[in-house]
Amino acid sequence: MKNFLDIKTSTDSLFSDDEIRINVVFFNIFKTLPNTHTIYGEFNVNKCYEYVKETYNLVDNSPNILTCLKSSSKKRSKAEKYFGLKHNRGIEISVIIEDELIITIRHTYIEIFYSSNIPTEKTDSVIKSLLDFKVKKKKKTNKFHMIVSEYDGFGLSTFKLKEQDYNTELCYNDDFHEIDIKIQKFLNDKSKNGLILLHGQSGTGKTTYIRNLISKIPRKFIFLPLHMAEALSNPELIPFLTSQKNSILIIEDCEKLIVDRELGNYNNSIATLLNLSDGLLSDALGIKLICTFNTNISKIDKALVRKGRMLTRYEFKELSIAKASVLSEKFYLKYDSKNPISIGDLFNAEENNNAIIKSTKVGFK
Repeated sequence: MKNFLDIKTSTDSLFSDDEIRINVVFFNIFKTLPNTHTIYGEFNVNKCYEYVKETYNLVDNSPNILTCLKSSSKKRSKAEKYFGLKHNRGIEISVIIEDELIITIRHTYIEIFYSSNIPTEKTDSVIKSLLDFKVKKKKKTNKFHMIVSEYDGFGLSTFKLKEQDYNTELCYNDDFHEIDIKIQKFLNDKSKNGLILLHGQSGTGKTTYIRNLISKIPRKFIFLPLHMAEALSNPELIPFLTSQKNSILIIEDCEKLIVDRELGNYNNSIATLLNLSDGLLSDALGIKLICTFNTNISKIDKALVRKGRMLTRYEFKELSIAKASVLSEKFYLKYDSKNPISIGDLFNAEENNNAIIKSTKVGFK
């Protein structure tokens, strides 16, 4: 079996920050250009390397093994500091496992170099065996947090989010698409603060949309339950929120909090909302707010909808006949196609639809 000796001029050259192109090495050793096959993913370099050594009867100082430190900050004299069982990311290991067949192992991919003389069955077998060392990523579990009362103030309880997979363009009226894009862009922008108002009758999809946002936006979502709404007027809440900077605060069914003060609402909570959405507190904490309610927008305190404080608002309405017809056909729902209908009513029209609803992982509120 041929080896890497021709390009190893000294022990020090085995560990270099310079990139070594194995296709060039392949040509120098075997006098032919290689075919290549790349397996992308995250790999456990050490375990993969140990498997290759054991399978092909190699040892660490074998002339058929070449290592290259591609991302080390500086060279070190002792190779074992890099090449033991400690480092995965900064090392590339290339091994001649037989003549005209080289594998290169990296943290983010494995590449196979081989000549046309190598049978397809052989390369397929090597690829299959190396796939076992692909790191299986844990499925991300979406979570949200809820503010709770504690003996010394406030705290957070964390909950897993109900699995959900649906298309907002499909499940909401056509005018919602641009609003959805605007909201997601705003929530992803850490430099902006403000308020989002979502309103509409029950069953039109407000809660489900928020659940969808939590599953898509990589930010911390904090839910303030309605029974704790008075906490907004509690002076202890602000010190607590200072530890939750750049979070997204959700307040559902908050009619009593945001009704116009001219209509007799003297709840001090609205002053906190105003400061959190566009005031000194907003600048200090960077907290965004999403408020949902069922009442008419005309009853909401005018200060909340002031330009510069409110990013956007959207009224969730019954689905148009055309939109409801598309959904009913897709999910095998009974719909008479005569009147607009809320998405909640559409999906819960009959008891015998329950199995279908569960299988779609969609529940509208």
